[in-house]
Amino acid sequence: MKNVRIGLAAIAALAALASTACSQGAAQEASSSSTSAKCSSTEQPSAPPAGTYATTAQVLHAVKAAQCLKTLPEPVAAALNQQETAGGQNKFDCSTNFNEEQLKSNNYGECSLGDRNGTKLMVVYGDSRAHMWGATLEGIAAQHGWKLKVFSLGGCPAQDLKLLDPKTKTPFTECDDWHAKTPEVIKALHPDLVLVTSIPWGTLADGTPPSPSQWQDGWTRTLGNLAQPGTKLAMIGSIGQWENEQPACLAKHQSDVQACSEAVDKVLNGNIHGGVLNYENGETTGHQALDAEKAAAAAAGVLYIPTMSWVCADRCEPVIAGMRVFETGFHLSHQYAVYLTGALGEALQSLVS
Repeated sequence: MKNVRIGLAAIAALAALASTACSQGAAQEASSSSTSAKCSSTEQPSAPPAGTYATTAQVLHAVKAAQCLKTLPEPVAAALNQQETAGGQNKFDCSTNFNEEQLKSNNYGECSLGDRNGTKLMVVYGDSRAHMWGATLEGIAAQHGWKLKVFSLGGCPAQDLKLLDPKTKTPFTECDDWHAKTPEVIKALHPDLVLVTSIPWGTLADGTPPSPSQWQDGWTRTLGNLAQPGTKLAMIGSIGQWENEQPACLAKHQSDVQACSEAVDKVLNGNIHGGVLNYENGETTGHQALDAEKAAAAAAGVLYIPTMSWVCADRCEPVIAGMRVFETGFHLSHQYAVYLTGALGEALQSLVS
């Protein structure tokens, strides 16, 4: 009887294993069918002709289609070693003492962009992401008869918080001065619209990570510092960060572009090591930072523009519409930033028309 019981137990175990295997096989088959259905067509949208911009619907379609891209387009492969920092290019009305090299990441409104004859003024304020979005806002300003000025300090988040300098690990006094003085300079220009944007990262001056509520409070202070009668405010949301450098990854995987795509959570959390971005050890996650900026904008009655869907669908894609998306882990490529002119313009339509 003992042997019979063992035999029955063995049969039951084998049956359970067979059932599990069948379930796993069915799940894998379903996943494969889903992927196959999603990529029933590998045709990729291309960038619109020069002088025109993709609509939001076209951008979202291109992002979704990019999930089916396998082989790196030849123009992208040929330009992997070329680096062009995203930013406004057609400058005018520049002050006599501006430094062109400095303007690659730091701007103090020294020049104007957009429409030379513009009668309204738009300002974008923040860290190096503000400089990056200048490439997108330049076209929007030109289309609607506005001038654009960029105020950006690389490495200094727009949120009004006392932070550590990421390079020296000492109190970031330059950033403190920027937060204290720049909003007053901007308000003296009496702009019709001010946009704020920033990478959600940083360590407080006491060495501790900001909590979600501290991030939100920092944004609330920034928006309050920029508010004045006659000036509308808007916030351009975070696009996340990439842990690996896209050019290097794409160079290694030219026949398998999807090997360089990233999970949405990974890009949103931006866990870039080396002491720059790290949401481990109790730091605010990317989701929490995103929620904090949305909450601050809502509380202030400020238009909030989400941007993650412009680079991510089921996953975040390195090549969309025949263009490399990120130039570095922190910034869009100049070409892709310009590509988003139509989408950002639609989001801002109520404020710039």
